[in-house]
Amino acid sequence: MRKFLGLLITGLLMSVAMPAVPANAAVVKTTISISTPSFVFAGVANPVDVSLCPKSSLYTTECIWNSSYQRSVTLWANGKKLQTLTTTGGGGVATFFWTPKSAGSSTLKVTVAARSGYRALTSEIKKLVVRPKTKATTLGTIACGTVCVQGLPNKLDFNIEEVITAGIVSGVVKNRTIRFQSLSWSNEYFATASGTSSWQPEMGKYGYALSLSRINSYSNCTPGETRRWNFRFYVDATYSSPAGATKAKWIDLVCPRATDPEPQAEIEMTVEYQDQNIDYSYDYPAKMYISIYDPDETSEYGVWTEYCNKLDDCSVSGNWHDIEGDSSAYGSSTFSFYADPGEFGDYWVRAYAINWSNVSQATVYSDWYSVYLG
Repeated sequence: MRKFLGLLITGLLMSVAMPAVPANAAVVKTTISISTPSFVFAGVANPVDVSLCPKSSLYTTECIWNSSYQRSVTLWANGKKLQTLTTTGGGGVATFFWTPKSAGSSTLKVTVAARSGYRALTSEIKKLVVRPKTKATTLGTIACGTVCVQGLPNKLDFNIEEVITAGIVSGVVKNRTIRFQSLSWSNEYFATASGTSSWQPEMGKYGYALSLSRINSYSNCTPGETRRWNFRFYVDATYSSPAGATKAKWIDLVCPRATDPEPQAEIEMTVEYQDQNIDYSYDYPAKMYISIYDPDETSEYGVWTEYCNKLDDCSVSGNWHDIEGDSSAYGSSTFSFYADPGEFGDYWVRAYAINWSNVSQATVYSDWYSVYLG
């Protein structure tokens, strides 16, 4: 089965971002748009999308997404009532399938019934030319994951490889643009993916296959969450072939489960040093040379020298005190740090490193070295 670019699926989810207008905002104006194919034909069912955009301001271009704002919408053709539907989505959209009886000039109009708190609405009249009768374009779909089912499934799981294929059942089948569309916050269908019809062996028809592979973890799909999305397949009209569309369907999308990233490699430390016996009135102990090897060359870590007075219990970590270090080092590197406790006495000194990039790695310690400052 063909795999469609995961980037498009990421775009699918991210493009439906949370609306800027809150759902409980007051509706002061509602706009109506009527969307028809580029070419409309007589004798076939032409998809007609009616979108309502409830707005909180006269000047905003953003719709209020409120699933409770459903309206009763009626489509009229040439002054005659065709059908009444209830909008879906956030305010919402209704898709009619209009079959003109004959070619010629036609008009479409939409009326929206009043409801509690909202007035009745009427759209502008949309004028269009209907082309002569021709063969209808119809689509069939099949979804294959662990099993194959006819039609659009009720649920799609991004955690398994699933492919939805739309095949052209009737009409012109070659070189047709097929779009996978979803419902946006603007209450309009937009193409999240598209392609030119090609032979689909699973269906034995020309069509378009879309693979819902794992999406980018930075997308709008929260790991493990189940979301509701409204999808359909749509075939563009051409000058000689009508448009076609599947009925839109609400589907549960199961977002990818969170996966643990690959852990960073463990760092290694080697130290060049030897015991010191110093006349501290005239001299200082030598510096300690520390080498860190990082197989990934990208690990972040800290490295220090520290001391413990031999009069204390040096098996207790609290009796060790830092001398010098670097808390934000990267990759393989070499360090030269002081190993001077700073006062007369008999001490143990050592180096240690903490791998910030791999918290499962224990702190790395060097051997203990004796430093006597007399």
